Amino acid sequence: MNRTPEDYLDLPYTIRITHDRSDDGCEGFVAEVEERVHVLVDPEIVKMEGEEADTEGCLSIPGLTGAVPRASRVVVKGKNRRGRGITVEAEGLLARVFQHEIDHLDGVLFLDRVVDRSTIREVATTAEVEPAAPAE
Repeated sequence: MNRTPEDYLDLPYTIRITHDRSDDGCEGFVAEVEERVHVLVDPEIVKMEGEEADTEGCLSIPGLTGAVPRASRVVVKGKNRRGRGITVEAEGLLARVFQHEIDHLDGVLFLDRVVDRSTIREVATTAEVEPAAPAE
């Protein structure tokens, strides 16, 4: 089943994210960060600046977190939900989310980016961080 970006807007997460590949080969994600929805189709990071390590987790690997170095500022090119070309500049949390989700589209998980393995921690999962049911 192909979902539209609007299908994911009622998830109960502060940072709501989904990523998907469509039948026509397009791939992308929807991320709501700090009450703003971002839809990026076929995203590509074209510029990265700075670096900061921060703790990340992932619904694909519930129960684990680790310190992941990421660029503190990125410029991403892609398409919006209407297929028009866009360029988005992001910093801080939004830059981290974009990098994390683009990694997913490239088959990379946050644990692949952890430099210091001693930062990997087990954490309790709650209803707010349990993985969503797979798309049907």
